[in-house]
Amino acid sequence: PTPIEQRETELTLKDGQKVTGVLIAQDAESVILNIQGVNTTFAMNQVARLAELPTVEERYQRFRANTPD
Repeated sequence: PTPIEQRETELTLKDGQKVTGVLIAQDAESVILNIQGVNTTFAMNQVARLAELPTVEERYQRFRANTPD
């Protein structure tokens, strides 16, 4: 797998299970998430969806934009 920008990612497996971790690497055959300090490899044929989660800064900015002063 190719190393990429490490972002918190939610992985949805084909059986419906959801796993959240830091995306370490991804290629056509597998994806590696760091889950609580453990690098965990998932085969892409088991993955239904990968979704990058917003950073803490992005979540804060969204919260501030929707909060009156």
